[in-house]
Amino acid sequence: MEKAKYFQQLRDTLVLTKSMVQEHLIPLNENQLNERSNNSTWSVGHCIEHINLYNRYYIQAIEKAILLADKDVPAIVKHTWLGRKSIQSIHPSNQKKQKTFKRMDPTLRHENYTKVVLNHFFRSQETLLELINRAELCNFNKKLVPIEFLKILKLNIAETLEFILAHQQRHVNQAVNLVAAINPKE
Repeated sequence: MEKAKYFQQLRDTLVLTKSMVQEHLIPLNENQLNERSNNSTWSVGHCIEHINLYNRYYIQAIEKAILLADKDVPAIVKHTWLGRKSIQSIHPSNQKKQKTFKRMDPTLRHENYTKVVLNHFFRSQETLLELINRAELCNFNKKLVPIEFLKILKLNIAETLEFILAHQQRHVNQAVNLVAAINPKE
């Protein structure tokens, strides 16, 4: 895909995800952030904390990759086989449940979330927007970003940004659906 169009799509996805959180999750009180429909599901707080955990890893990895990438900016974004498969597996349109690695499982960390979890989310969105803008100015097709659960495998910078944004979208959708299930409109 052509570079400018691809990076604009990333920005649009980020803005859409932020607006969903602002509209549906910011109005929640702390009890609603922590409410679960049953013991096997996550709360809204769990969904956002899970996003935050992944963002902490990938923001650092992408920053490092951008610094290491040369400044020979390609005109076309190329996806690797691994990148396509990773994005497809986590994309919101894929309804198949994914197993969460223990170190990224928010249920093993906290049970009571405050609005701080949402503040962390919004700070990471600002950083991701900066990274999207910086990535557009380097060789974003370089495979420099280690996958969190198996660091020997690497994605290129562009597809890593797409992966993390799809991951966010998936879990924000999950949180919004949870709010709708717990608090159905009269």
